[in-house]
Amino acid sequence: MTVRILQGYPFIVAEIGANHLQDLPRALELVDAAKEVGADALKLQTFQADSMVMRPPPGGVSQRMKEGPWSGEDLWALYERCALPWSWHEEIFARGRELGIPVFSTPFERAAVDFLERLGCPMYKIASFEILDLELIGHAAATGKPIVISTGMASLEEITEAVDQAARFLTPDKITLLKCTTAYPAPAAEANLATMDNMRRRFGCPVGLSDHTLGSGVAIAAALRGADMIEKHMTLNGPHDGGPDAGFSVAADELGWLIEEIHAAIDAEGEEIFGSTDSELPMLALRRTLHVIRDLKPGDTLTRDNVKALRPGDGLAPRELPHLLGTPVSVEVKAGAPLTWDLVRN
Repeated sequence: MTVRILQGYPFIVAEIGANHLQDLPRALELVDAAKEVGADALKLQTFQADSMVMRPPPGGVSQRMKEGPWSGEDLWALYERCALPWSWHEEIFARGRELGIPVFSTPFERAAVDFLERLGCPMYKIASFEILDLELIGHAAATGKPIVISTGMASLEEITEAVDQAARFLTPDKITLLKCTTAYPAPAAEANLATMDNMRRRFGCPVGLSDHTLGSGVAIAAALRGADMIEKHMTLNGPHDGGPDAGFSVAADELGWLIEEIHAAIDAEGEEIFGSTDSELPMLALRRTLHVIRDLKPGDTLTRDNVKALRPGDGLAPRELPHLLGTPVSVEVKAGAPLTWDLVRN
C-alpha cells in the first residue's frame, strides 16, 4: 500500500476513531460508508484501556481529564468506552478486502503492531500523542510497511527524531508526515498549513493533513497546497450520533461531498490558458456584435442611429464600429441583419 496522489488528488482516509460506539454492525457499516463515499482507505485505532492509562484500583481515585472536550471524564472509563475490541478487527479487515477499500490502523503499543501484522495490516499510523514513543515507531517501521506520523504538538526536533527512527527501516517515500492540530475540534486559524511545505522540503517525504477542524475549508486548502494524504474523522450521521468523537467528525455523506469538492478544487487549478474552453464555445454566440437596426439602401452610410451592438454574435465585433461609421453599404440591408464586411464597399 503506497500513499500517493492519484490523478492529482490526495489520498483520503476515513478515520472512524470511537465512532463504532462498540457496536460491530455499526463498525462494518462505517466500512461500507467509507467505500460508498469514495474514501481511499479506512483507519481504525487499536488499543486497550489498560495499555493507555492505569486502571483505578478498587476504591481508588480515578484519573480524570482536566481540560478539553472530555473534561471531567474518568480516563480509564473513557478509553474503555472508545476501544475497538480486538476480536472485531479481523472481520472489519475482511469487509474492507471484500469491498476493495484498504483498512489500516493506529497501534498504541508494540503488541498492537504484532496483532495487526497477523491481520495483514498494510500501513501503520502513529498518533500525535505517540510521536515521542520512538520504540513504537521503530517497531511499526521495522515491518517494512508504510508509516504515517501525525505531528500535532511536536517540535521540529521531535519530528526529526521520529522520522530518523522510521528511516532506519523505510525509504522516505514510505514515510508520510501529517500536519495536525491536536485539538478537538481544532481552530482553522491554527491549522498552519504552510508547515506542510517545510516538512516536504526538509524531510523529502509525502506530507498531508490530519484534520480535526469543523467544515471543509481547511481540508480543501490542504489539498490545494499539494497534500498527499488527508485524514478526516467520519461517523455515519454526524454529531448527533453521539460518542466521544462525534462532535468533530463529519457524516459519511459530508465526507463524500468533501471528496468531490477537493477533486473540483484541484481540477479548477488547471493550466494557464486564454481564450475559450470547450464548454464556452457555445456561448460565443451570445457575445454582442454589430447589427443594422434600420432598413438601408445601397449608398446609405452607417451611423450610430442605424447600427447597434446586440446579441447574438453573428456580426462584426463592437470594436469595429468606429472604423465603420460613415461607410456606405454596398447592398440593400434589412433591419436586424448582422453587419458583416461584405455589406460595405471597402
